[in-house]
Amino acid sequence: MRFLTITTTLVLPFAYLQFQGLALVPSLILFSGIVLSVTIAAYIYKRNYYFEFTPDYILLRTSVLATQEKHIPYTAVQDVTVSQNIIDRMLGISSVVIVNAASTTVQIGNRPQRVGDSIEIPGQLPARAVELVEKIKNILSKIPSRENGL
Repeated sequence: MRFLTITTTLVLPFAYLQFQGLALVPSLILFSGIVLSVTIAAYIYKRNYYFEFTPDYILLRTSVLATQEKHIPYTAVQDVTVSQNIIDRMLGISSVVIVNAASTTVQIGNRPQRVGDSIEIPGQLPARAVELVEKIKNILSKIPSRENGL
């Protein structure tokens, strides 16, 4: 079933290009270029994304175009969730979202959006995402004086 979903997702843009009247070879070259570009971008992002659970805080480092490093102390963690959007569901991956006490939710249009210093660990298999959440909750349960929401 998952293979069928991924195959359908990849074939639909190609079918759309054919429906628009583009010749077979140019549309195939265009579609192949798009798939190759997305694959290369995902590989570069994955190679430059690093997270670690240190004894005192959670460290997240990204360095695709600009280097960014976040440190969230365990005492500031309020919520840990696993999320999937529609594309994540089709690809069979999840994201772990760690919300900091400094984060807040604001209404943007019809959707609430989290704003603040939260950490997202994307591209995890669902079992690995649940494992990470359990690991974080285990670390948080060992902190003697916790003033967070978990």
